[in-house]
Amino acid sequence: MKKLLSMFLVVLLVSTMFVGCSDNNEEPKEEYVTVQDMYGNSIEIVKNPQKVACVSRTTYDFLIAFGLGDKIDGVYENVLANTWVQELNPTQEDYFAYEYNPSAETYISRDVDLIFSPEERITVELRKLGLPAMTVNHYGPEEGYDNQMFFLADLVVQLWGEDTEVVEKVEYWKNDITTTIDDITNTLDDNNIEEGKSIHYVRADKKDKGITYTENTRPYLEYIYRLLKVRTIGQDLESNKISAEELLVINPDYIVIGGIYQNGAVEASKVEPMNKLTAVKEGNVLTIPVGISQFEHPSSVASVFIKDQANKLYPELFDYDIAKLTKEAYKYYYNIDLTDEQTKNILEGKNPDGQYE
Repeated sequence: MKKLLSMFLVVLLVSTMFVGCSDNNEEPKEEYVTVQDMYGNSIEIVKNPQKVACVSRTTYDFLIAFGLGDKIDGVYENVLANTWVQELNPTQEDYFAYEYNPSAETYISRDVDLIFSPEERITVELRKLGLPAMTVNHYGPEEGYDNQMFFLADLVVQLWGEDTEVVEKVEYWKNDITTTIDDITNTLDDNNIEEGKSIHYVRADKKDKGITYTENTRPYLEYIYRLLKVRTIGQDLESNKISAEELLVINPDYIVIGGIYQNGAVEASKVEPMNKLTAVKEGNVLTIPVGISQFEHPSSVASVFIKDQANKLYPELFDYDIAKLTKEAYKYYYNIDLTDEQTKNILEGKNPDGQYE
């Protein structure tokens, strides 16, 4: 396989050289821009990319929302399998379905000019082969997500900034996020709310995992909940799995469940030994909406997610109309008029048919 790839790259390079040496009918040279990825690595990317591989699951939503859907070549297959994507975005049928870690040959054969990769280790290998890959995910560097909130939005402007409509949507999104964070943190500060309570995030994007499948380190969610004055227990874990015994010892104040299989996780919390947890006994098991993207991932509806969680964590302080905000966001970013039933299903973590997966 490596030999085949090397031969292919040589042929590709030689072909490019011959095209470059032609004196007649030369096409304008592509303009490149140097950008930094989430981990501080510099990379040259062609300006105004026309074929983007959104293998990172946190990029497809943003490109659609910012008006760049026609620049997408393909999307991570699990994202395309989301029934809300199939229901609300008919153009998804035109996208190539990428595996989590496709071969270099796949990218070369599809002639992509930008790869949004889900992990740094994958990105490094792709770059060694000269492919235009950069890491974009909801984990970020080890120091946390604090300085990454606007990373992809700013990158979009760097690459497609000549499109005024794209820039307008990006600026609208950034202002919405800033206003939301300011409003909520100011309210919490005015009411002398200090970080003290703990929360356990359950990752229910895989079936029958119960409530012990989570996220460790300091991802996007850790940053959001820290803004909301609660502490995620995952940042202290060595892996993304926690034993029932360990969870019972930590005994978090809240449990929050996201993903398309969240109802199964909710039911799992009601049986022994999980029903002994304080969060379960006191009714502090929260859920996260699921639409075109999982709301707990960086997305166009990030401000709605933050407000939704503020409502659930501090019902005495916040009363945002989440249904109204969700409809407004989908109309602005996707030009979709959600029905009341669709909105209800999204907020309850159900599929378009009103059923739990």
